[in-house]
Amino acid sequence: MNKRIKNLIIDSILLAVLIIASKISIYTSFVPFTLQILIVLIISLLLNYKESLIVIGIYILMGIIGIPVFSSSVAGVASFVTPSFGFIIGFLAMSFFVPFTKKKLANRINNKFLVNLLASLIGLFIDYFFGFCYAVVLYKVLMVLETQMSTFKLLFNFVIVFIPFDIVKCLLASTIVKRLENSKLIEEE
Repeated sequence: MNKRIKNLIIDSILLAVLIIASKISIYTSFVPFTLQILIVLIISLLLNYKESLIVIGIYILMGIIGIPVFSSSVAGVASFVTPSFGFIIGFLAMSFFVPFTKKKLANRINNKFLVNLLASLIGLFIDYFFGFCYAVVLYKVLMVLETQMSTFKLLFNFVIVFIPFDIVKCLLASTIVKRLENSKLIEEE
């Protein structure tokens, strides 16, 4: 099979899995617990940064134009004022930095699992940074959302509460990607 066609098929499957994973969620009062971050990590660890950016970029574009792909039922331009949209923007940053970090770490560390885990953790905290900053802008600067919260409460509700679960997702993503790479199903860059 032609390599470009194979990559297109893999990218399409990963995009579909991301859309499905975003719909599997447990709602909290501010940001839902979803499997999105797990799939974004897998995409970012499996693909090079160009393909990863394309897959995540298409996902975000689909949501912005009104296709209900995000975890919340909000789609289109209205998604810009949801507190969780900062994390979606963070997915785009992750899709660049995780593959880049993985490539740099792979030159220094000879353990695929550890490389994947470190790149995942860095990506996770990049996503937290974007999600938290976006929430601060919505709640504190623009005051788009009427709920008044202290900065610490924002940090707790948008980041701290998710850390244990997301570390488990990093471990899972690292394990899954290592197994996929070892199976030769996905070719390493």
